[in-house]
Amino acid sequence: MNTYFSIVIPTYNRETLLPRALDSVLAQTYHNWECIVVDDHSTDNTIAMLESYVARDKRIKVITNTHRKGAPGARNTGLDVAQYDWVIFFDSDNYMYPSLLEVVNGSMESGEDVFVWFSRVIDANSGKVVSFFEPKCTQNVVDDIWTERCYVDTNNAVIRKSKLLEIGGWDEFCPSMEEWDLHIRLV
Repeated sequence: MNTYFSIVIPTYNRETLLPRALDSVLAQTYHNWECIVVDDHSTDNTIAMLESYVARDKRIKVITNTHRKGAPGARNTGLDVAQYDWVIFFDSDNYMYPSLLEVVNGSMESGEDVFVWFSRVIDANSGKVVSFFEPKCTQNVVDDIWTERCYVDTNNAVIRKSKLLEIGGWDEFCPSMEEWDLHIRLV
């Protein structure tokens, strides 16, 4: 399968954290991607820092919201301009292992709308793994999410764009637990 991915990164005042996330995207061994960074009206030097990344690689695009919309709103902004059928929502303080997109591409099966994988939470100071998210959902994903047997994080799923548009994207009025809301509506 030769898949193209749209990676959407919402950001707000993350000029010091965002470079690590972007460097991890640039380091991918699989090259069929675009990275849409949606600046949610930052007041620091995030935009100036992003300009250097846009100059380095034309696959990185920057969209600036005219007002604060929050993470769900910024993700919807990115979704609206995503060119490809598969979307990964990635947070600006996370990073990808270099082979992530290659492994995900090789694991995808036709006919599915959502693919998930496990992710580790690493302490930034010590570099030690402190926890991890491993989706262990059964056929009844909604019940699994409600009963906390299955947790799907924004950063460890690739979702078909048409399916996201079909459900109306992210609920911009959902101030927390927006990942759960989105994945329940996807089922």
